[in-house]
Amino acid sequence: MALTPELTNALSTSTTWREYQSKLLKEGLRIEIPFWKLDIGDLSDFKFFKCDFQTIIFKNTNLDNCTFCDCTFLNCIFENVSFVDAKLIDCRMKTSDIKSIVIRNTDISKCQFENSTFTDIELKDSIMQETNINGGIVNLLRGTNISLFSTTFNTIKFNNINNESYTIRNLKISKCSFANLSLSRTELVDCLFEDILVLKGNLFTSNANTCKIIRPDIKEFSFSDCNFFSGQFIDVDLNEFQINKIGLLGSSLINCKWPKQEYSINFIGKYIPAINLLRQPVEDVQGLTPNLRAEIRRAQLVEEMVKTNKSPLKKFVIWFWAVTSEYGRSISRLTTLCITVIFILSILFWLFSIPCIYWQTPKLWIIDWYPLVKNLFISIKYIALNFIGIENLSETKNYQQEVISIITRVVGLIFFGLWIGIAVNKFGSPS
Repeated sequence: MALTPELTNALSTSTTWREYQSKLLKEGLRIEIPFWKLDIGDLSDFKFFKCDFQTIIFKNTNLDNCTFCDCTFLNCIFENVSFVDAKLIDCRMKTSDIKSIVIRNTDISKCQFENSTFTDIELKDSIMQETNINGGIVNLLRGTNISLFSTTFNTIKFNNINNESYTIRNLKISKCSFANLSLSRTELVDCLFEDILVLKGNLFTSNANTCKIIRPDIKEFSFSDCNFFSGQFIDVDLNEFQINKIGLLGSSLINCKWPKQEYSINFIGKYIPAINLLRQPVEDVQGLTPNLRAEIRRAQLVEEMVKTNKSPLKKFVIWFWAVTSEYGRSISRLTTLCITVIFILSILFWLFSIPCIYWQTPKLWIIDWYPLVKNLFISIKYIALNFIGIENLSETKNYQQEVISIITRVVGLIFFGLWIGIAVNKFGSPS
């Protein structure tokens, strides 16, 4: 059903429309506008109140400074339409198609959008307050200086979102997916993000205050110079959240999966830091178990120590500490090293106890092997007891053995002291 002649005449100018609309509104009637195709039209300065648009096509149309209040749009198409200094207040849009739209200085408040498709939308200097968007798809949204207040997005597919200078308050996004999302210089306040899927995106130079993030699924996302103040993270996999690049001051993390926070030391003493270590002091974050808190604090202290100590002597001491016990963390590593040192010193002590005749006649090593093996075990026993300080140094037979005995006693004292210190620290700490 097309427009009636009376309705067509009323829509010819903003003045005739205002008179026609006022008459019907005084009678308490809503205005029905059925199938209407407007191509290269101008409806600037028009004001629509309580209008029901059905199967309307606005193409190449100027809707600048236009007002829609308490209106409904069903199966409508907006293409190459300009909304500048416009208002959409308490409107409802369902199964409509909006594409190639420029929205600037526009107030979109208390509106409902259901199962609609938004394609190639340019949104600038506008406000969206208490607006709900349910279902549908958003493709290629570019926004600058946008304010979102008390707005809800539910079950939306967002593709190619590129926005900057957003102010977003009381925004609720639930069960939505995002692909190619890019946000910069964005302020998020009192927002809720629940069960969202982010396939690819980035967030730069942005802050989030008192926001709640629940069960996000983040496939590929990068952060730079971002802070989350006094927020809540619930059921979040922090491996995907790059906590080494964001601030979490005063935030609470509940039932979250933490990335490995512990550093590692290879066999030559090289320090290998945790890939995704918490950036700020662990005291700034709430909801951590005592063991996890101790693990993060220890890793942070070690990283700070490695970075700040540059003098050769300190670097050598730190290297020795790393090789022997992984900075006081591994008793098993220290014990293994002690056994290795004892074995090496025992071999040296044993070699210097072998009579010269054995070196002059190599065949004796095979013919008379038993005394040599027996002497080896005696050397191991002597060095092991000397290592822990309970063997007599006077039992040495030559000055080489005496030097080895003294070295064994000194090294043993050092390693034994390290072992006691590590054991007390390890078993006396919460972890």
